[in-house]
Amino acid sequence: FCEGIGEGWYLPTKAEAKELFKAYNGIYEGATKETPNKITPEEKAARAAFDGAMKSIGGVLLNTMAEGENGDSCWTCVDTEDGQKAYYIRFGKLSEDIGNKNKATRYARCVKLVTIE
Repeated sequence: FCEGIGEGWYLPTKAEAKELFKAYNGIYEGATKETPNKITPEEKAARAAFDGAMKSIGGVLLNTMAEGENGDSCWTCVDTEDGQKAYYIRFGKLSEDIGNKNKATRYARCVKLVTIE
């Protein structure tokens, strides 16, 4: 899927997904596990700055759900042995777990390493 987008695109690892959430939210450990309308002002500011940086390079926003929603969930490249489940992380109301790939409404979010100056 990601290779079809272009050179350098791939599904993130579990560690990269956590780092992406940290960049998006300002913190990972200790992040508010509430709907986006109940996160701290610091988390809201970090998300606004991240979204601004994404827009500046023509990127797609990580969490397009309304403020009161749980948020978008994105798959990583980490599958279970049977190939039926994979690790995901939810942007918005932080959540992470292993879920069934065939019975969920999560996104395949390809990433590419870029430098924003």
